[in-house]
Amino acid sequence: MPMSRWVMQISIIITLATESAYSLMIHRLGSDQDKETQIHMTTCLSGGGSDESWVKGWQLLLKNSGGGDVVILQSDKSTHGYADWLFLNPDQNQFPRLNSITTISIDSKSDSYNPEVLKYLKEAEFIFISGGDQSAYIQYMANTPLEIILNSHLKNKTALFAGTSAGMAVLAGIDYRARYSSPIDPDSLVTSEDVLKDPTGQFVDLSDDFLVPQFMNHIITETHFGERDRFGRIVGFMANALFRKFSNYSQIKAIAADAGTAFCYNERGQGQVFGEGSVYFLNATTPPEILRSEQPLTWKGNEENALEVQIVDQSSSVFDLVTWKSKGSVTNENWWVEQGLLYRKTQ
Repeated sequence: MPMSRWVMQISIIITLATESAYSLMIHRLGSDQDKETQIHMTTCLSGGGSDESWVKGWQLLLKNSGGGDVVILQSDKSTHGYADWLFLNPDQNQFPRLNSITTISIDSKSDSYNPEVLKYLKEAEFIFISGGDQSAYIQYMANTPLEIILNSHLKNKTALFAGTSAGMAVLAGIDYRARYSSPIDPDSLVTSEDVLKDPTGQFVDLSDDFLVPQFMNHIITETHFGERDRFGRIVGFMANALFRKFSNYSQIKAIAADAGTAFCYNERGQGQVFGEGSVYFLNATTPPEILRSEQPLTWKGNEENALEVQIVDQSSSVFDLVTWKSKGSVTNENWWVEQGLLYRKTQ
């Protein structure tokens, strides 16, 4: 066996010859040799914002990775400080020592075919998808060797997965791709008002053919939930999934996380919330009453209970994705929509 070489930092810039040349950024800290470790499957979904707010979730992820090789995927040629935060000063946050951490910026379809990128992903024990642009992630990674490797890890449970903001968006069973702006304001993101006024519109941009972690079938995710008032948006997304026949009302569910907050679950689908906010778990009780093209949504249910919503924070003990029930303290609400307006009441 060759002697392993310890490298404190490797920055690799690969220039690829295309019609307009660009550079693939790979930034690595740690050993240049792969280290296989025993892992304990964990998946974390973070609503964006401060990662330090849910640092206990990071501690869990890194511990369960066995101190192996971590890959950070992003799409903007910046390390976002993850490598330094996780690797250079782990004692500050009680992180375990890692064999390596590699940051890779996926900026084109070609990057998802690059042998160096594929090598690091195959060797990874933990893959984290950072925030940014989920439409770029899907555009550049879908139907490529990179996606094959990610799906192999998911199927064979050979790597932990986590994502924040856009990264959480693509770790759903039904993804919001976010390729369009608001139909009212081209300079703004799609809002709750937009979606509830026309949940079937093209700008309600869902797909169900990308990565699907365990227990995430028929589940839509939403991020930056409370701070950006996306309560109505996630309900409209659920309605759109029914309109497109991605799911039926008895199966469709959603997980929405506040910024600075994450839900981390194990291989049995049992998990807990970390961070400063809440995570919302939604399921439908009836199909929408009015779900037609270019018409406001009406989804009232039998007694204004179209959607059952469980609001969980870090004081709760466990949420079970299999039973869709919390085993700790939880706030229960009923939500419904009438003529494009969302209403909420506590049970």
